Amino acid sequence: MSEKLNRLAAEKSPYLKSHATNPVDWYPWCEDAFARARELVRPIFLSIGYSTCHWCHVMERESFEDETIAEILNKNYVAIKVDREERPDIDRVYMRVCQSLTGRGGWPLTILMTPEGNPFFAATYLPKENRGQATGLIGLLVSAADLWRQEPERVVESAQKLIDGLQSAIEGQYGGESPEINPHLFEVACRHAETTFDAKYGGFGDAPKFPATHQLSYLLSRYRRTLKPHLLNMVTTTLEGMRAGGIWDHVGGGFHRYSTDRKWLTPHFEKMLYDQAGLASIYLDAYLATGREEYALTFSQIFEYVERDLGSTEGGFCCGEDADSEGEEGLFYTWTAGEIETILGAEAEGFMESFGVLPEGNFFEEGTGTRSGRNILHVPLPDQFGLQSGVEKPTEREAWHKTSLEKLFEARGKRVRPLLDDKVLTGWSAFAAGVFIRAGAALGEERYLKRGKRCVDFLLSTMGEGGTLYRRHKEGESSIEGFSEDYAFLGCAALELYSATFEGHYLERAAALATTLAERFMVEGGALSDTGEDGEALVLEFSDATDTAMPSATSVAFELFMGLWLITGDQSWEERGRRLLEANAALLTRYPEAFTHLLTSLSIELESARRIEMVGQLDAEELARGRAMLAGRYMPESYIAFTESAQSELAVRICSKTACHTELKGLDELEAWLKRERSE
Repeated sequence: MSEKLNRLAAEKSPYLKSHATNPVDWYPWCEDAFARARELVRPIFLSIGYSTCHWCHVMERESFEDETIAEILNKNYVAIKVDREERPDIDRVYMRVCQSLTGRGGWPLTILMTPEGNPFFAATYLPKENRGQATGLIGLLVSAADLWRQEPERVVESAQKLIDGLQSAIEGQYGGESPEINPHLFEVACRHAETTFDAKYGGFGDAPKFPATHQLSYLLSRYRRTLKPHLLNMVTTTLEGMRAGGIWDHVGGGFHRYSTDRKWLTPHFEKMLYDQAGLASIYLDAYLATGREEYALTFSQIFEYVERDLGSTEGGFCCGEDADSEGEEGLFYTWTAGEIETILGAEAEGFMESFGVLPEGNFFEEGTGTRSGRNILHVPLPDQFGLQSGVEKPTEREAWHKTSLEKLFEARGKRVRPLLDDKVLTGWSAFAAGVFIRAGAALGEERYLKRGKRCVDFLLSTMGEGGTLYRRHKEGESSIEGFSEDYAFLGCAALELYSATFEGHYLERAAALATTLAERFMVEGGALSDTGEDGEALVLEFSDATDTAMPSATSVAFELFMGLWLITGDQSWEERGRRLLEANAALLTRYPEAFTHLLTSLSIELESARRIEMVGQLDAEELARGRAMLAGRYMPESYIAFTESAQSELAVRICSKTACHTELKGLDELEAWLKRERSE
């Protein structure tokens, strides 16, 4: 591999910098790259990935470090590398292309396109050489270059037709008269969950299996509304299955990205900040709804992991950790039986029985299907994961093996750690901060609240002139103009902080961010664009409101608009929320199961939304105690507001969307009302 640095050496992104020593003459996404392609009349090779992606590393080692492939690329193409986390708008466009052409998506994303950016080939990971029916990268590059030289007009025409067809299809999905949105959608989404639910191991569908946190949150909120026990069962079975499986890091806390099998045993080992935030939120809510201590324990361990290993010294949170270390996936997290016996001594036998350690190993190499000799710690249970068959609860199991887990954690700390992607993204950090703020208020844990507040204050402090947010913070520098998800998540986190502290300036900041969302990012018809009105134009124009690994910007913006409406009473926020809904009504009514975070807020807004207004003195102990009592209940339909008054006794008004109908005097009446709420 050449040690000469290419253009990516000047980038801040850890993903881009990791390709700086490739012999490929990479460009970052920039006008210079497109100008060079036009000047040389060459197609563009676009590769999109992220730094904690296992298959991105595989493709780099196999192909982008290879001199033969580099020579083909450098001679025939202009090569562009994109960090999908920094530029979700670019990723979303070309992922839509890939899904349209191949029926699936993923990373690394491989695109061949014209100098104008119109794609004519799309795939995900490609091996270096042909493997059976799978096309190898060398063969693709050579044949595509030949086609370009021989019939460039045909390629350009074909690419333009592809883009025109996709744009027409997108407009058809969103066009026409908006269908009626009604509560029937909630039952449709629940039935879809029921049909895909894995009753044995939890989760939805077969392998690979993802946590689907917003789907779980939706089901829990519907249980709160309907008290149908099977809705709660889908949530608890899944939470227990994930916590018992290898997708959970039993030594250091935190969840891996997803499971490659149905049983939650074998993960892809990367750890992403947004997964920790979403899972922390549902485990917190499940604890508030059920009182099960193992859920509170899991939340606290997620927090400890994020603070310890993803915390940025400046206040935000880093994006995630790699799946690989020393060039091998999962090496940091897995163990041989011999290692455990050496570290734990007499404690080893009982520990290995509890955590499924086998002499021959239980971790199978994904590529070869052979045993690696290493073990993924998990809780093996008869027939299914969960808390059945007399197996101890996580709280009991971890107390029993506390010393052993601490010894393994200490030993693991001496290993080479996976790469940390230490850039801070506004939307992702705000997502985590909002959950920690809510947990601090709900659990009475000041450290959670303080850490979330520190993050929000840091993110707000990096805003540019005129309230412009930046997407990325790295090495003391904020850059890349923020996307709609950055404004939406930070607005929600600021609103959460207002409800936890009643400090009015956080309500003002939330409203300012929401105003920017409405004015700069809502396009004609009410849809929410990734980029602002002055953002870069890409080859496709569309708004994707579906909830994927993270809730969509549209879903979070709707939540923010509804929260501001209920807290302030300002009807304009409700009107903006309605515009968002109308713009997405066609797809929402057709595929409600793809919008579960949005449906959670929508079901609250349509059926049960209320404002709980606390009236009293801001520094009064009674106010703080009352606020803690409310925050400690699972009441997703309730928004807490504050009105300052000189009166000494606390008053609490329970209001619907348009009127207040109950007034409680003092903590005793508030406690009695909360007891009635729980029993209803």
